[in-house]
This record gives sequence, structure tokens and C-alpha cells, in this order.
Amino acid sequence: MAQPWNWIQQEIQNLDPEKDYERIWKLSISYKLNDFIMNLFYAAMFPNIIAPEQAARPVWREDGGKVLHRSTHRAQQTGNFVALVSWYGPSDPRTRRAIHHINSLHTYWMKKYTGDFSDVNDYTYTLCTFAVLQHRLLVTLGLPGLSNKERIAACLFWKEISKLFFMEGRKPLQQFPDSWDEMISFMEKIENSRVPGTKQGRLIAEAFFDQFAFRYFPLGLRWLGRSLAICLCLPTTLKALDIQPVNCMLSWFLRHFLAMWLIIVITWFPDPKRAYWDVRESKSQSERVSEDKKASDLDKRFVEYFSRRHNREIQDVTV
Repeated sequence: MAQPWNWIQQEIQNLDPEKDYERIWKLSISYKLNDFIMNLFYAAMFPNIIAPEQAARPVWREDGGKVLHRSTHRAQQTGNFVALVSWYGPSDPRTRRAIHHINSLHTYWMKKYTGDFSDVNDYTYTLCTFAVLQHRLLVTLGLPGLSNKERIAACLFWKEISKLFFMEGRKPLQQFPDSWDEMISFMEKIENSRVPGTKQGRLIAEAFFDQFAFRYFPLGLRWLGRSLAICLCLPTTLKALDIQPVNCMLSWFLRHFLAMWLIIVITWFPDPKRAYWDVRESKSQSERVSEDKKASDLDKRFVEYFSRRHNREIQDVTV
């Protein structure tokens, strides 16, 4: 039997968010993703995460780290992580392996940046960002956000994910919010008490914006790609990192254009039959090799592009 036009919401309505939160989150996020949206999420939301000094330092490192030298690969890997854990859920061994890999990377960098991985708020804020990013984007664009069931499921899902991470000294995360409202309050408290960030943090944010524009927009329109990512970033983050907001008229236009595009996709087209991660996993080895080569080519060209645009700032943080 053919699936209904809006089969995703129909199935969600028949589920219990307290028990079926893994399934609800999977349905809520996994079928709405594509490479462009994942990269836009990454560019617009991650500056909020690296605004604190201790969060920026191990990301920029001494030479720009992966945000400069492997920018597209880093965006893809972050998107793949969110897609994988959303598809399989916290109880699946594949999710646990993916998080074990991240914990191992963090352990390596903990030795080089002692103390920078010890603030539980940094970890909790990052995971909360993953939980609310879809809702916040929709609300920012003037569209309805997640339903109550989806909000409950989002909080429970990422609370379970948080139990798989550990901080410096292998300390577990023990203060993840218990409800959606507590999660939003926790995030807003941090966002509204931002202190001026570092030059490293500013360069990282600029790299996020530029990477998105460099990947998806031609040379003459990269300013537009940057503007799209910036106008979706939190004003408190832009202020903390001393980044100029987008002109209010351009911001209004970009948000309304993106909102109209999403409305068309949501209302004029049936729900997808296959999820983003399901499609990615079904790709052949040759397709994956081809994608990796394209990303490597973008990375090489991006280093020159970004270094030329921000040469003075880069020299300033390496002195």
C-alpha cells in the first residue's frame, strides 16, 4: 500500500514520546536533511558553540585546525555524526562507536589543551544545540516549530546521547536538562551572558560562514551565502565575536526566501520515502571516493581563499 502524503506526522501522532522518543526523533529529523541544509545548520549554529574562549582554542589550535585546512570535510563529518546518531539512536552500537570515536579525539586534544574540555556547560550546550536546531531555524523563519511530542522526544533523545560522552578526567555529563523548557532556559541563560570572545573564536566563525558560501555559491555571490548563514546566527554570538550583522533589509529578504522555499517543500511535496542517512549509506565505494575527492579539492582551494580574505587576522593570532 502506498504511503500517505504526510506519513511522517501521521506516524508521530500515533507514538508516545516518553517511550518512543528514538523513533519520533528519527522521523522528525532524518527525512528532512540534505547536504545543503546540513551545511547551513553547521555554518549558522556552530559559531554559538565556539564563542567561549575555552571552546575556540582547541578548534583553531595554532594554525587554524580543520576549520581552515579541512573545512568541507569537517562540515561533512559533523553533519554525518548528527545524521548517524539520529538515524540509529542512542541504544544502537553504531551510535556508541561514533561517540566513542569523538571521545577518543577529545582525549587526544585534552592532553594538548588542558582544562579546555572540563566545562560541563560546553558539552551540554553543544548537545542542546543539536536538539533544538531544527526548531530554532523554523521559528527564526516565522514558521511553526516542533510539535509538543517532538519537543519531548528531542530532549529525551539527546539526554540519552549525553550519557555516552565524558569530559576531561573521564567525568560523565550529569546535568543535561530534564525537559524542553529547561533546555531552552539553560541555552538562553548562556547566550544572554556572553562575554567578548577571542580573535580565534572570530576567525572560526568567519571560517564557518565562508566555508558554506565557498561550497555552495559562485564567486560573485559568495557574499550572499555568507549573509544567509550570518542572518541565522544568534545576535548575542555575533556581538561577542565582533561580527557585523547582516543589513536588516537583506536579512528580511533572505529569511523570507528561505521560509518560502521550506513551505513549498513541506506543503507541495510528499514526505520522502528514504532518509538522508539511509541514502548516504547505500552509496557505492566509487561514489564515496568521488565525494571525498571533491571535498579535498574544495578544502585545498578554501585555504587559499580564506587566508587571502583574512590574512591580517590570521597573522594577528599566530604572532
